[in-house]
Amino acid sequence: MKINPPKKGFIYVLEDKAYPGHIKIGYTANLDKRLTHINSNKPYKTARYIYSSEEQGDVICAYNTIMGHLIENHGVLSERRGLNKGWYLMSHKDLIEEAISSWLNNFNNGMLASALTGYGRIPMRDK
Repeated sequence: MKINPPKKGFIYVLEDKAYPGHIKIGYTANLDKRLTHINSNKPYKTARYIYSSEEQGDVICAYNTIMGHLIENHGVLSERRGLNKGWYLMSHKDLIEEAISSWLNNFNNGMLASALTGYGRIPMRDK
């Protein structure tokens, strides 16, 4: 069985005025290209990042951990009513922030060291 190397990238949370009352959490290898893609096919650039992480050594592991926290601890599932996966009601923003904070705390305390050894810290920055 082939094991793929960890994928580097960024976790992001964005809001889009085209989808009022919703926010999106996702990951990407390139923040600028991702935002350009999300804003494509619109007459105005309506999406903007609320948060984005520093580059992570294994972005998929980070994303899955954050999403697992949302589901396991809060029963929060993505709203899929005409939107792609990863979109949540704005009312879940605090829970998403808590999930990201939990990820950062667990990572910084070494609880996920087996999956992330050597990848450094992942501070979130407000955009």
